[in-house]
Amino acid sequence: LPYLILTVIFSFATFFILNNANWMWGDDVEWLTTTAIGKIEPMSNHAGPAGRFWPLGHYDFNILTFIKGGNTPLAHYILITISFLILGASSTILYKHIIKDSQATDKYRNWIIVFCVSFLVLKVYPLFIAVAFPERIISVLLTIFILSYYCFLKTDKLIYSIITLFSAIYISYCKEPISIVIFIFALTNILFGYKTLTKNQKILHFLLCFNLIVFTVLYYFIVYRNVSSFYYQQPAFNSMSYISIFIKVLRSHKILILIYLLFVLRVYSFFIMHDRKSLFYDSMLFSGILYSVILIFLKLHFSHYYFPIIVLCMPSLICYSLQLFKIPLDLFKSVRMRKLVCLNKRREEIVLIVLFISFVTILFYSIKYVKANQRTRIECYSGTAQFVDYISNGYELIWYRNPLQEKSPLSSIIDWKRDIISEFIDYNLPKPDKFKFGTISSLNADNKNTVILYSTYNNADTKIKESFDSLIYSNRFALLKSFGDINVYGYKE
Repeated sequence: LPYLILTVIFSFATFFILNNANWMWGDDVEWLTTTAIGKIEPMSNHAGPAGRFWPLGHYDFNILTFIKGGNTPLAHYILITISFLILGASSTILYKHIIKDSQATDKYRNWIIVFCVSFLVLKVYPLFIAVAFPERIISVLLTIFILSYYCFLKTDKLIYSIITLFSAIYISYCKEPISIVIFIFALTNILFGYKTLTKNQKILHFLLCFNLIVFTVLYYFIVYRNVSSFYYQQPAFNSMSYISIFIKVLRSHKILILIYLLFVLRVYSFFIMHDRKSLFYDSMLFSGILYSVILIFLKLHFSHYYFPIIVLCMPSLICYSLQLFKIPLDLFKSVRMRKLVCLNKRREEIVLIVLFISFVTILFYSIKYVKANQRTRIECYSGTAQFVDYISNGYELIWYRNPLQEKSPLSSIIDWKRDIISEFIDYNLPKPDKFKFGTISSLNADNKNTVILYSTYNNADTKIKESFDSLIYSNRFALLKSFGDINVYGYKE
């Protein structure tokens, strides 16, 4: 029954990954100019601008260029589905080992596994319902990295060390801070568990540390020397304080509160009490915390950045949750302590109840997210079709851009959105000519075949908003439709 429930959850999740598969306005524009038209995406696309260096973040999509029909949105989401199922299978195997090591009884073991896996996959589900997030492949490879590392510690087999090393290297080039995370993971084991490592395990850990050196050298010569402004210095990030970012992150991922509390407890036990029997779990916990600190320090507050932390720290949460009430029975004789002993005996039931409540909560969160995502996919499809229809019927599309925008800090965002819409229209037009928006200067007395696209980001500037309202009023335009933050205006009789 537990695994049947897990299968049903994966089936529904897979269905909504594939349902209404479509490109969505935003970062999906990257695929419209590469794999969606059969071109391989070069690594250089993610190496250089604004200090970014993640050449392998979307590189796995290139495999679709060798497959017939691989240029469709559905093909891209099928690839995402495969990675989603790999994450689920790897997590199930990993958690099965962890819970078995905790000596959980057979009566509860399968239920604990199922609720842990379900919680994880539903929590990170937003990464798999869109093509844009490199955290998707990071989360998948992190799970493989942890599982193969665990097997390598248990067996010392070469094949597991190769898988561990390969996944670690690949992850490092999917997002900049991950290489530091891998380094801390390896360094923790070297510093505090060196004597317990075999020769092969020592070699692997030193190679994982060396990986950071290689990454840093490449980053310095390819990116750092040539960058004038960094990504995290943009107004969307730099305008927020560290406290507001920290609060926002905790609101988005309440499980991080538990992770931070566990971190405090383990730091005390690890450094004060010298309890280092669970170094495997502590190294993951410490590296996950470091990852969150780096992201907050860089003011990267968007929710999707933090999903890999949950993947990293879930094994530690599971392990220490099952150990939480493990009290030596012969130490306590008082009535009060007997109650603690009773809790000790029922610790698995307590963990199971907490997991079930967490699972139900995250399930409702996922349903809400799926509804919003499906609506966005449909609106994007209909919006693009509407623009193409306008052009086919002889309408001129004008992107509203006021001269005052040159001095606006939001000008780059607004221009980026204009370029996105242009690429989407161009991708869907049944002609080879490159689409270009018209300009406000082309407006004349007869504007019946004119449509104006207006980014609501302009409303942040009162003068630009007033100028636009005056233009709309004088030309008798009215709001026809809205797509996200884009309003579409046309002639009104």
